[in-house]
Amino acid sequence: MERELSLCIVDSNYLKYLHRQDSRVSVKYNNRPFVGAITMINGVEYVIPLTSQTTSERQKKGKGKRAANITTFVRDSAGVEIANLLHNNMIPVKPGVYSFMAIDASQNTYEANEIRFLRKHKEQIVHKAQKVHDDRINKHNTFLYKTCCDFTKLESACSSYPI
Repeated sequence: MERELSLCIVDSNYLKYLHRQDSRVSVKYNNRPFVGAITMINGVEYVIPLTSQTTSERQKKGKGKRAANITTFVRDSAGVEIANLLHNNMIPVKPGVYSFMAIDASQNTYEANEIRFLRKHKEQIVHKAQKVHDDRINKHNTFLYKTCCDFTKLESACSSYPI
């Protein structure tokens, strides 16, 4: 049975462990949780990180828009960008290194807006995650090698991580 896209929080010790394997793995500072959408890619659970830094916030800091082929722009019901899913920074996980967030999608909260968008666009999000994963592993694309985590190395590290 296929499950809904859900938001989860990843254990900070696990993130530090993965970061030692690949520096592109995002490690949160100031006790900020690593929150993302959990999905399955080729039989491996992955968390696609969610960032609240929108395109307009990046532009205020002089940064450009994130590449659409590795980013899903999360929007609220009014079409306003509220977050981004960073497919290039997704990480493999296994039970014991993450916990699900309890979110009531019927409420009008920031997280509820995110989860409604994720569930509504599940097929596109999962397809993009699969494509980024497969293209990073199987194609000689300099952009993906530079911007994406090394999924093969991280999957190996994930399987050896002690729970």
